[in-house]
Amino acid sequence: MPPPIKITAEQKVALRAQERWDALKARQYEKAFTYLSPSMRETLPFEVFRGRISGANWIDIRVTKATCEAEVCDVILRMDYNVLQNLKDSQQIEEKWFLERGEWWIVYRG
Repeated sequence: MPPPIKITAEQKVALRAQERWDALKARQYEKAFTYLSPSMRETLPFEVFRGRISGANWIDIRVTKATCEAEVCDVILRMDYNVLQNLKDSQQIEEKWFLERGEWWIVYRG
């Protein structure tokens, strides 16, 4: 039996970041909320979180890079979105993720 494949912190965080944005794009706000740290979820009511992020016009969001040091990761994403009905734009956004209780969580600044 081959040894188990080890996943790097960068791979794990990139996967979690993409899953979170896929949930937001699909308007699965409850699922996206679970990527916030347990302490953040205790202090930020879900309804406030949903109110801050609902209504966005994202077309596509893709992780382009994750760089980790110890217990903090910087994630760079490319976001394509609608500005007006027939006008699209894109920008690079950055997120911070941190390791707490054995899992990676986004630092939400909403």
